Amino acid sequence: LELFVDVKGCITSSPILVRYDLDKPTFLKTDWSAEGMGWIMMQPADDDESVAATKTLLETGECLFDLTKSGARLRPTSFGSRACLSQESKYHSFVGETACVRWSIGQNRKYLWGTHFWWMCDCSAVKKILEYMSSIPMVCRWAQELLGYQFTVVHRPNRMRVDVDSLTRRYGPLIAMHCMVSNIFHRRNVQHKPLAYDRAAFLGSKTAKLASV
Repeated sequence: LELFVDVKGCITSSPILVRYDLDKPTFLKTDWSAEGMGWIMMQPADDDESVAATKTLLETGECLFDLTKSGARLRPTSFGSRACLSQESKYHSFVGETACVRWSIGQNRKYLWGTHFWWMCDCSAVKKILEYMSSIPMVCRWAQELLGYQFTVVHRPNRMRVDVDSLTRRYGPLIAMHCMVSNIFHRRNVQHKPLAYDRAAFLGSKTAKLASV
């Protein structure tokens, strides 16, 4: 319990989360997978390289953030995720990413309404979402909703999206290894202490103890 409280405190406070600043550009990083949707709202850090990248962004429109692991940095102000519904898990990536950003914008409407922001995703096709006029009525309706917002789509490859990907995928290599090792230890423990895992034995000893009392 103590560890859980410590972790919860770390991910909801500085230096992981920073206070939202109205004077800084806002980035919405989203990701959709068959398992879930996730978003991170981010703003530029205060180091010299990030300040320079912010100036370039505002003056020229060129985005230098999240190009390399050691370049200009974005820091999260808030984040969220949820599991996909049964129908959502079957979406094509273009439809899924569009559904994800629609939900993510709704979660942060008080920050994004009436201001320009940058939408970061790994599906380059969504750059044409506001011009979508094809055969999926649902996406046409979503595109009309998104017309009410001012944003620029920024495409970034998967290697630069580990943070938001972790919100939508339960099983990465590290977690898979942890689960495998834990399963091995569990099976060994069952072999060495079978009665500790035998529900009938546990209930029987509990009943006997109550009878003796």
